[in-house]
Amino acid sequence: MEQAIAVAAELKGLNAFTAVLADQANFAASDLEKRLDRGEELPLGGRTFAVKDLMGFDTLGAGVGIQLGALPMDESTLLGVAHAMETSRPPASSGEVGRAKASTPAPHMEAEYQHLRIGEHMQFGRSFEEFTVGETYAHWPGKTVTEYDDHLFCLLTMNHHPLHINSHYAQETSDFGQNVVVGNYVYSLLLGMSVPDISGKAIANLEIESLRHVAPTFHGDTLYGETTVLGKWESKSKDDRGVVHVETIGYNQDGKVVCIFRRKVMVPKENYLAARGGEQPARPVAQPDKNWSGGAQEPAPLTR
Repeated sequence: MEQAIAVAAELKGLNAFTAVLADQANFAASDLEKRLDRGEELPLGGRTFAVKDLMGFDTLGAGVGIQLGALPMDESTLLGVAHAMETSRPPASSGEVGRAKASTPAPHMEAEYQHLRIGEHMQFGRSFEEFTVGETYAHWPGKTVTEYDDHLFCLLTMNHHPLHINSHYAQETSDFGQNVVVGNYVYSLLLGMSVPDISGKAIANLEIESLRHVAPTFHGDTLYGETTVLGKWESKSKDDRGVVHVETIGYNQDGKVVCIFRRKVMVPKENYLAARGGEQPARPVAQPDKNWSGGAQEPAPLTR
């Protein structure tokens, strides 16, 4: 049993969280806010903790971890929470051309949520040894594409096509009757989503083998991405690296696939990483000075 640390984003889905722990606690998700208002504690697994420690909406944020009071949880329970959250993603529509694999609750879920274990950092990229041919990595979180995103990307890249930046033109003359998000932004967004799971440790991005925009994306659509490993092979010239061949698909809130691309990425082996400082190479060490003496600090008293 380990002290449970969970990523805040996973715990916002209270209904899913409740369903997973239903056999350990007698409560309903709808009761949580009432309990929170009353300042009550919640029994769970023979222990109690403040409801505010579970909900903590004011402190929740992307990538922020929260501790569930003094509640011990085994690893399988945490993975169950993650699995329940994962199944709330909209599945990609089946039958799409180029679909690598039907979207189902991923069998690799345990590997995807290693960052839930105490004392371990959130994974960023993979070594060559950590890739398995046939695995699909569901990237999180998704991203809602706004009109501002689309216009800014077009202006930064000097793509002034009116289909993307002129709503009157799009309404009056296009087949879609509205602005279409520029395809390069859709691709870039999905590529960025894949970095923590695929190329966060990459030595080089070798090739974009193919890129297809199979359906339009509109302002207000929310995009999700997932990547399947198609193949991997060791470098012929250096023994500390290899190449992985992957396919990424992006789909909207309705599961409609909008973009498919394949790429080849050169990634390091474990011996390459070990020779360069491990998981976080070139990370500096914080140096004590007049503002910080080192270690945990008590907050300075407030002065009027």
